Amino acid sequence: MFKLLEHGDMFIIFKGGLWNLKVSLEQRGIGKNYITVIHKPFLLYGKHWPEIIDVLRKNMNIDKLELSVFEICESVECVIKAN
Repeated sequence: MFKLLEHGDMFIIFKGGLWNLKVSLEQRGIGKNYITVIHKPFLLYGKHWPEIIDVLRKNMNIDKLELSVFEICESVECVIKAN
């Protein structure tokens, strides 16, 4: 899984278990007291993500920098523009 993340050009996270989000965030350096700069698009795809991110933001120690490493896309057009 980590080799796929290392060599990918873009990361699109679909609806799935929290492990998907955890791996993606750890790959970006979130949760390790630093942010790893990876200049690759990191997208959360689907209409369910704003609610999930809002809950995480309200209940976890997540700052603005950590929230800025991804984009929420609710359409294929958004994904294409992000690429």
